[in-house]
Amino acid sequence: DLDLKAMLAALGVGSLVSGLALQDTLGNLFSGIAVVSARQFKPGDWIRVGDIEGQVRSVNWRSVSVATTTGDLVIIPNGQIARERLRNYGADKGWNGVLMDFKIPNDQPPQAVLDLIVATAVSTAGVLDDPKPAARIVSYDGQDILYRAIVYIRDFKNLSAVRTEFLANFWYGASRKGLALPPRMWIGEASAIGAPSGTAAAKTSPAVIAARLGALGTFERSRDKLGAIASQCRMEAYRKGQSLLKSGQPSSRFLVVAEGNAAAYLASGKSKDLIEEFRPGELILYKSFFRNGGSPFDVEAASDVDVISIPVQSLESLLATDPELASEIERLLDLREEAANRVASKIDPALVNGKTDTSRVDLLRDMFRV
Repeated sequence: DLDLKAMLAALGVGSLVSGLALQDTLGNLFSGIAVVSARQFKPGDWIRVGDIEGQVRSVNWRSVSVATTTGDLVIIPNGQIARERLRNYGADKGWNGVLMDFKIPNDQPPQAVLDLIVATAVSTAGVLDDPKPAARIVSYDGQDILYRAIVYIRDFKNLSAVRTEFLANFWYGASRKGLALPPRMWIGEASAIGAPSGTAAAKTSPAVIAARLGALGTFERSRDKLGAIASQCRMEAYRKGQSLLKSGQPSSRFLVVAEGNAAAYLASGKSKDLIEEFRPGELILYKSFFRNGGSPFDVEAASDVDVISIPVQSLESLLATDPELASEIERLLDLREEAANRVASKIDPALVNGKTDTSRVDLLRDMFRV
């Protein structure tokens, strides 16, 4: 004799209410089962879910905890992970690939840009040699060419630091190569580094270089002749730690430090020992340059440094018209070589043993090619 209609109606409404209330919880639970069983990532992996990117700290039936690069801890419900596209950076490979896209004006030589991208990657700390970095042309329009840098890093947590180093080194490399960058260079999804200002061309004009050399007092005796060689010189900017000269590599130019400091190092194994320092106005020049040889040491920027690059042949022409300056340069190089040898001999006596001194006549003959 019981009227079941009211009870059934109540149970129906109650089930609907309970189902709606538990929808997210049950969804996360079953999504959690799928996430755990699929084993698509584990604690320690770097993932991206939607616009959230970070390192996985923990995985449970309800959610995944992710630590972002800014130190925040983000809790992502498993249901959201099931709905979003998931990217796992470099799982089980031991390295992570990084893509960076550049838009460069199409009046710049493409091969020069491609070579600069690869050279910048090779010289950037944190970028792996294997797999090798690469550069590609993606597309071009009427104004710009879209380039892609492909580099590989050991740990994704270092991405921000490596990217900063790469972009800063690229700017300095572009300025040395004379590659014009747009006022605001597009990189990936965000505009990043600014271009060398419109005054860059003025900095490399012969008049400015001649005035700079005169102000430094490097060639005080031949100030009136600086204009003749300034047209063959150029200003170069280096970031701290970048290489100015590599040991043993032939060099047809020498450098005058305009601003900042540089240093010569003797590389031995994984260590490097300081040989000498160069300050504004000083020449980065060795006797071997006159024999089409290379620097006996690695020379690097000890700080951000501007240098004036001068062909050795231009110096030879200048010295041919000024014997007293030639003698002064010869004496400077002798003193420098003696000091460098003293330091090098303390590091490794074998490096200087057996060397024969170049006589003054021989050195001057090399200077003037007579």
